[in-house]
Amino acid sequence: MRRYGRLDALVTLTQADLLSYEHAYRRRGGNGPQTLIQIPNAVTRLSGGPAALTTKNAVTVGRLAYVKGHDLLIRAWVHVHARHPDWSLRIVGAGPRAAKLQMAIDKRGLRNRVLLEGAARDVGAELDTASLFVLGSRREGMPMVILEAMSKGLPVISYDCPTGPAELITHGFDGLLVEPGKIHAMADAICTLIEN
Repeated sequence: MRRYGRLDALVTLTQADLLSYEHAYRRRGGNGPQTLIQIPNAVTRLSGGPAALTTKNAVTVGRLAYVKGHDLLIRAWVHVHARHPDWSLRIVGAGPRAAKLQMAIDKRGLRNRVLLEGAARDVGAELDTASLFVLGSRREGMPMVILEAMSKGLPVISYDCPTGPAELITHGFDGLLVEPGKIHAMADAICTLIEN
């Protein structure tokens, strides 16, 4: 923050970040950039058309890192699997936690129901094969993948983590927001969309 006062402008991705910086600069006596503005990311057109919503697949997309909360989704899927054993969770992405996540999947007996798909060249094609999108992140900036999933017509469930999901999802209207880190609440939200 000390060096930000030397900037002419600072651009944030979310309204929450913008308000946070504005508050921080006011606390410091206004020593900040002359221009502070939010410019959200735009979604580029993905391949394919709208998702058909006919498969029994949920999908999440993101690097396999702790912050992305894939471990939370695996734990939630135990409860989803008990109620809907014919549904699968596909985790699309690569990263340093792949081995740990696979161990968590195996430990919970979900080997054929939670699938680590690896990195994808065509996110549009991955979203086309799903009937819902779920995001388990512990923290986000501006989660482009939510916008991408919405552009495909997928219903979206996300933890209401700081910052971003609540700026993209209107709970109960175009998606569901779940209290961060709540495993059973996430499982219940997933089951709600499966059943409706």
